[in-house]
Amino acid sequence: MNKAIIIGRLTKSGVNFNDNFNDDPKCRFKLAVKERWKEKENTELINVFAKGKDANKIRTARIGDLVYVKGLANNGKYEKDGENIYYYEIESKSIRIIKENSEIKQDGFYENEINLIGRLGSDPKVFKEGNVSTFSIACNDYDGKNETTRWFNVSTFNKMAKAAAEYLKKGRLVSVEGKIRTREYEKDNEIKTATSIVANKWKALDANPQKNEGEKYPEPANFEYADDDIPL
Repeated sequence: MNKAIIIGRLTKSGVNFNDNFNDDPKCRFKLAVKERWKEKENTELINVFAKGKDANKIRTARIGDLVYVKGLANNGKYEKDGENIYYYEIESKSIRIIKENSEIKQDGFYENEINLIGRLGSDPKVFKEGNVSTFSIACNDYDGKNETTRWFNVSTFNKMAKAAAEYLKKGRLVSVEGKIRTREYEKDNEIKTATSIVANKWKALDANPQKNEGEKYPEPANFEYADDDIPL
């Protein structure tokens, strides 16, 4: 399973449409999703890809409009200046522009929700004395013709992190509910952006790890870098 629901405002960067939009409409844009935890407010910028009728709907949107997107999480890579660039985005299956006016504002109406089911590609990695653990899962999607395997990095904290380190192993089937999170860090004197799923909840779906099941899911490629300038 791979499901995502995002509600956020169209950012000032606007919408990037493909050159032959009239014949094959496609576009990419960013949504700003505001979230509050305790006394802190955070704004997550989430990349969205849309095509067909959904791309045409976004053509009428204005900067600052509140947009509802239902789709699936997606990642991949492309080459830029001889370097492989990895990206992370939501592939739209349904889009709706939420109506507002001078009297009705939906300022608290934001959503950043990801639901995944997949198998671990490796044992969880543990950091900070067991209070942080990360693992990658392979999610298989079938569109009626082809099956696609996508890898996603998942981060867990505190009690969930310790439980993941103890119970999760390579090959186990798990469900993950969480949110998209990005962070910046420095590598080779450059600022990089890493994107992952921060789990609010995870659950092992197989009663016992299946012997050798993990061998079907080799260690994934590193989809760590996220870039803003994704080509169409």
